[in-house]
Amino acid sequence: MTIIQKGGKMSDLNHDLHARAVKALSENEVRKMEHCVGFDRKKIYHRGGTAYYKPYRNYYDAGGTDMRVWERLVEKGFADCAEPKKDGGKYYWLNRNGLNILSAYEECFIYSENANGNEIDASEDVIDILLEDAVYCGYGCWIPSGARNIAIRARLPYKLTLSTLKYLRNKCGYVAHYYEGGCNDDGEVHCTHGWTLTKKWIDEHQERHKAAQKAEYERIDRIARDEGALESW
Repeated sequence: MTIIQKGGKMSDLNHDLHARAVKALSENEVRKMEHCVGFDRKKIYHRGGTAYYKPYRNYYDAGGTDMRVWERLVEKGFADCAEPKKDGGKYYWLNRNGLNILSAYEECFIYSENANGNEIDASEDVIDILLEDAVYCGYGCWIPSGARNIAIRARLPYKLTLSTLKYLRNKCGYVAHYYEGGCNDDGEVHCTHGWTLTKKWIDEHQERHKAAQKAEYERIDRIARDEGALESW
């Protein structure tokens, strides 16, 4: 995801994302992707210093040599497609990964063509962050996932992150917002809050949760082995 300031000023992070997008896509692929979402630079708008573009469509009716370009985009994980038509052609569309890489290339955030689908598109990115923090909690310390922290790590606009969290809480019951407060041993008052996955999500996605826990345990084991090797050395 890339966001630029009004007037074209980009941060170092956005310069890096743009450079990576240029390397990942050929000019021909970019042109096809732009046509797919009807990209028009004149219709980019700015809000709060951030550049946005809202497509009115997201599909490409491909046939002949066009299909080779789109099949490459599918292989790269940037597009999805329907079953072949009777004439041998296919309908293709950009998935969220594709919209993200095109956003980085064009230097503006490109929404889903379906306004109500933006939260659905962003849900997996948000859940990935919450899952990462949830398995880290298994070591006895809760890491509050604040909305701004999630937005930065998932590379999503803050307002979209907030609306996605509310969608996951109100519509799915997959996340909850918790507050925690108290005093430490020195009598200092502390209060923290953040978002976390609910038991409902974990129960419905046990294999994914177990895989994330296993990956975290292996990461900690590698750190412990590295530290032990350094001590013995």
